[in-house]
Amino acid sequence: MYNELNVPEIYGDPILTRKRLGNALSPHRPMKEHVLVESNYALLTEIPTEFDRVQVFDHRGNRLYESQENLLNENTFYVDYVNGVVYFSSERNKQTLRFEYMGEGVYLIPDSRVYLTTDTRITARTKFKDIDRLIVEQKNRVETLIRENPQPSEVVDGRVDRNGKVYPVLKERIDAEQLEIEEARVDAFDKEYPSLKTRIDALQSQSGKTIDDIEDDMVEIWAEIELIPGKIRLEVGELREQHGTIIERLEASIELIPGQITAAVSHIQETLEGEIDELKSSLKLLPGEIELKVNHNDIISSINLSPENIQINSKKINLVGAVEVLSDITGELGTISTGTLDTVIINGKNKQIYFGNNDPDNFEGRIDYIEPFMRLQSDRQTYYAIRPSAMTGNIYQHAAIHNMFINGSSMFSFGYDPDEGFNHRVVSSGNVRLKFLNSSRIAIQARNLRDDSYAEMHASDFITGSMRHTKSNIRPYESNVLNTFKKDLPVRTYTRKSTEPTPLDERYHLGFIYDEVPNILRRGEGIDNLSVSAYLAKAIQELMDEVNVLRDEVKSLKAN
Repeated sequence: MYNELNVPEIYGDPILTRKRLGNALSPHRPMKEHVLVESNYALLTEIPTEFDRVQVFDHRGNRLYESQENLLNENTFYVDYVNGVVYFSSERNKQTLRFEYMGEGVYLIPDSRVYLTTDTRITARTKFKDIDRLIVEQKNRVETLIRENPQPSEVVDGRVDRNGKVYPVLKERIDAEQLEIEEARVDAFDKEYPSLKTRIDALQSQSGKTIDDIEDDMVEIWAEIELIPGKIRLEVGELREQHGTIIERLEASIELIPGQITAAVSHIQETLEGEIDELKSSLKLLPGEIELKVNHNDIISSINLSPENIQINSKKINLVGAVEVLSDITGELGTISTGTLDTVIINGKNKQIYFGNNDPDNFEGRIDYIEPFMRLQSDRQTYYAIRPSAMTGNIYQHAAIHNMFINGSSMFSFGYDPDEGFNHRVVSSGNVRLKFLNSSRIAIQARNLRDDSYAEMHASDFITGSMRHTKSNIRPYESNVLNTFKKDLPVRTYTRKSTEPTPLDERYHLGFIYDEVPNILRRGEGIDNLSVSAYLAKAIQELMDEVNVLRDEVKSLKAN
């Protein structure tokens, strides 16, 4: 590998790039500088990063605004982020502006590649050599004149500095002294002070504060190395008193003995009131075992690793990220706080899982299992119970599989009715059950809880959908109804059958019997009331036709 200083010799005066990567090892450098605008542009010391953008302020502190176009006015500017050039309108010429940006490095151009605009055949290197020769020539002439002419003793003494160095002429010594003073006005961070005294005052002020802080805070620092056969111990420590109110002791140590390495750090803090706060961390390595321990006063967290197991003891364990468990987790786990928990089996103690707290009489939520129900409870009297849905073939054997209880009373039950092998869906509450048929018939039945009779339904009205667009095969009903009306639609009184009759079942009802009405009026196990109404309307229409015929006959008889 070639040394960086030899690059020009190796590659023939190349253009050098010194660029920062913008990461932790090579961060971009914050730059603040004042630059004079000439010929409508200002040349920055470093190439600015385009991400952080360049900020420009005038001598009054007013901020100028960056433009993405070359059409500029007095308050805007345009940045060439490739070459580190900032362009302005002509109003800003001869003005010194303040620039703030993040520098990513520079391009260094050798003097052999810089040409003169007045003569492109001459490079800056050639011109500089000519200027250097002229300066040396003029300097020699002046020194010769001074040496050949008698000088006052004060001038001769002034050419000799305090270290005995003799300058050819007094001006050269004055220039050297002035150069040293100007260089001393610039600190290591390229900050230039107005005068050398200003910089010295700033250093003195900062040094005084630092010394005061050290005197106030630092009490003692030590380092020890102990070497004895079979043991090596290294220790560093610091004893600090902060403004007479807090005493701190910081220690770090490493101890090596055959078969064991122990590393430890500690921080002990004591106030003048006698309150002690202690933090300790340690790592112990043994053959086949690692012990990690952290404690704050009496609170201890530890991790022990061995070939057989890993033991974690802590008041609180936070697992961040994806956690995959490939085997069983057993024991008293305490409280587990988690976001998404993907699991296969959770065996709660006594088949109970609590939420919020585990007080059996005053819990916030609980899941338990009491044969044959699994219950989701908000309290002991309010819960949702689920029982296994036992089946024989494709038929469910339990009518109530899901049950909802409020204040200890069953409010709703959800299940199946295996009637005729159709597994009808059933919702039960109180003394009524709604049966949603699952056969070829599309219907909802309101039954009593024993399912041996129908239940009443009360409402202000029952509306049957009858829009034309919902029907097809519409045609007049041509059958004569009036002639068979009495025979086909006998009116009966009856009582309802029930294994446990209620007053509703025992009272007499007026109506029709399913088996005695025409088929067109039957629907499932009952009679279609809308069809009955239409049937009666048809009979009335036929009766009105007969009345009209009789009316015409009466008129004819009266006329004769």
